[in-house]
Amino acid sequence: MTRTAGVDYVKYDYCGMDNVSLPTRHYYERMSAAMNATGRPMVFSICSWGLGEPHLWGADVGHSWRTDTDLFAVWDEPTARGVLRLPKMFGSVMAAVERQAHLAPYARRGGFNDLDMLVVGLSGMSAYGTVDPSDCPPHLPSFYCKPGQAVTREMWGEVGGLTLTEQRAHFSLWCMLSSPLMLGNDPRTMSRATLRILTAPELIAISQDGLAKQAERIWSDGNRQIWRKDLSDGSRAMLLFNNGNSPVDITMRWERDLREAALPWRRSVAREPPCRDVHERKFCIYTARSGRCDTDRDFMLECMRTCRACQPALWNRSSQAAALVRDAWEQEDLGIYRAQFTAHLVEPHEARVYVVRFDLRSLEHDTYKKLAGRGRQARTRVREKRQAAIRQAANRAALTSSEGNRTEARM
Repeated sequence: MTRTAGVDYVKYDYCGMDNVSLPTRHYYERMSAAMNATGRPMVFSICSWGLGEPHLWGADVGHSWRTDTDLFAVWDEPTARGVLRLPKMFGSVMAAVERQAHLAPYARRGGFNDLDMLVVGLSGMSAYGTVDPSDCPPHLPSFYCKPGQAVTREMWGEVGGLTLTEQRAHFSLWCMLSSPLMLGNDPRTMSRATLRILTAPELIAISQDGLAKQAERIWSDGNRQIWRKDLSDGSRAMLLFNNGNSPVDITMRWERDLREAALPWRRSVAREPPCRDVHERKFCIYTARSGRCDTDRDFMLECMRTCRACQPALWNRSSQAAALVRDAWEQEDLGIYRAQFTAHLVEPHEARVYVVRFDLRSLEHDTYKKLAGRGRQARTRVREKRQAAIRQAANRAALTSSEGNRTEARM
């Protein structure tokens, strides 16, 4: 190749290579050598769709490497295969993420796993390819699905599409996974909602962080997941993700999810929430014998330890660290939280991204007090909700007891 003017990015597909005899790496090394010979710096995107395991050698040959099939604007595989019946060359968002989960060790500065370009801002996409006549997509006339006949994009029409919540989760995951951010939509006609997603400054900062680490899934429970990405300033980006079909609370715990980061900042703390008897303990023990724990909600709340009505502990007396939690999407410091932080009512297919920082020495005293107050207020709201639930349970118990007494009296 001669010196090439005006070319900054080269994506090299592996099309038509079904019958080659040499390893996949060989052909990309040849292209890499030819590009280097031009003397012009160019970004080299390896696109073998994961064939030849490019994650093992891609960083020595190019700057990014595709790890999976072409991404389609569809959320999961049941929809891609069972509903839309897409050709196998097209994959869903969640399939791409799952196949990427174990590849974090191979990403580094200047070399990244590529999950394919973004599908944010697309109302749908048009597939193409050869379709099995026995598995003809329901929206296509049967004569389009004859043996050996290729279906064009025009024949297929536009199908699929992600909700705004799914698009935001898709962008969040791509930023956390350090996948190249290539637009798949038309920027000339994008909506304001699409523009807000694609230009979220703190998400882009997480994507482009100088440490260049790819996020790892560090915890999962059913459809709830937590992903962690270490950042160059010592903070951690945390993605809390709900891949289920109903809202859930997701709690990240410093001791479980950020143990090494939290360890130097642990301090001795009391149980939270407190579990004690407001009245002198002997009074609570003596009076409880009369059955007031079951019938008198105020007594139960004042003698919680005796009545065994203490709320579950967020943490027991122990050493715990405090951290500043920032909402990356909303660009807002949420407060200083000790031991843990809970994201409440995470919607189906929603991903929330927070930046957690333990080293708080740079905060001014007034700022620290303000942020710590926000954390306490949030815990107070949770505590009040739990107390309200206890009162409701006590009222139901008292009502059941009184109805039982009336029934016995009538008998």
